[in-house]
Order: sequence, then C-alpha cells, then structure tokens
Amino acid sequence: NELQRIFPTLVNESTKQQMLDNLNNLLPAPPNNPNAPNRTRMEVVLYPPGKVIHFYRDGFGVTGCKVPCTFFKEIDITRRMVHDHLFRAGYQLTFLELMRQYHNDNFYSFERARSNEPRN
Repeated sequence: NELQRIFPTLVNESTKQQMLDNLNNLLPAPPNNPNAPNRTRMEVVLYPPGKVIHFYRDGFGVTGCKVPCTFFKEIDITRRMVHDHLFRAGYQLTFLELMRQYHNDNFYSFERARSNEPRN
C-alpha cells in the first residue's frame, strides 16, 4: 500500500498481489487452529558467560578450579547448593576461607584487611 501511495503508476493491484503471493510462498504454513497451544518447544540451553571457577568442598575446606562453561550444562538443585549461593552464608564464607588459605592466616578478615590493621 505504501509503494502504491508513493508510486501509483509503478505498483498496480496485479503487481501488488503477485508480490504478496511470492512472499507468502516463502512463509511457513500457519497452524490449523491458531488457538491451539504449541506442543513442541525448543530445548533451552543456558551456559554461564566468561571464565568460570567452580568452587567445591573437598573434604578439608573449599577449593576451586577453572572449568569450561559447559561444565554446568546440568545442575542438581539441593539445599546445600542453595545455601552455598546465598551471599553471606555461601559466597562470603567461601572467599573468606580462600583468603585465609592464601594468606595462611586462620584469623584473616575482610574488615581488618580493609583497614590494614595488623593482627594481634
């Protein structure tokens, strides 16, 4: 319609219908009942982006290793996993444990490190 409005002599009704028919042939056929739910779904594939370090309990504490993003293509949802992913109960304690191991200091704290306070 827009082409017909701008160039009325270029696109007549016959040409317009021929163009629409050609385009319709390229489109997939509509479902028989448009109100029927689509029963087929694409499988959702989600991977974490970037570099991934997997932290896990090794029986002595927490350790970590670099893993490919596809390592987490499946995960088990458990109470332990949910607990470990809460910031204070999980991530903060995990990083605190790693920093204590790194500094070889069982009393290392983020607060003391921020204030550069020497340990007594």
